[in-house]
Amino acid sequence: MTKPKWRQPTPMELAQLAIQLRQSKSIPVYNVRLAREYYIEALICCRESASLSLEEYITNHRNAQQVALEETIKAEELRLQDTLELDPQKQSDAARDYLGEHGLHLKTADKVLEHVRNGSKWADTVIGKEISKGEPIYSVPRFLLEAAIARHEHKRKRSREKSRAKEKRKSVK
Repeated sequence: MTKPKWRQPTPMELAQLAIQLRQSKSIPVYNVRLAREYYIEALICCRESASLSLEEYITNHRNAQQVALEETIKAEELRLQDTLELDPQKQSDAARDYLGEHGLHLKTADKVLEHVRNGSKWADTVIGKEISKGEPIYSVPRFLLEAAIARHEHKRKRSREKSRAKEKRKSVK
């Protein structure tokens, strides 16, 4: 059995593909190289699947998609399970300690919840709430606390930049 011959793409075909791939600030040579890489990847894919029936090809493709989806779901579940306790009845808890370690010192559980909710419309759907002795105890996912820390740091940085600019304008006068 002879190997099927494959042909190199013509410069015009590569140029056409490069034009379709064109990005606003990219270099034309980069687009041609990218087009060539895509062409070779497509060629390899076609060769690998040439011996498969349509059913086998669809099954393989679906299996790869299913594995990727399952991995994404598993990663998201792990992210949601990594929580810290927030107990409004205590002066200190794991969530406030974590925030304090990262420069965000909040005294009340309400303030913690306010900071967490400010960055996420759906925070309440992922914050766990248990009732103990008639009072709520929250389980706040770490990623929400990290987002609150990041927003706080961004605001502080912006505030410092504004005050420096204001002082610089004063010193120029």
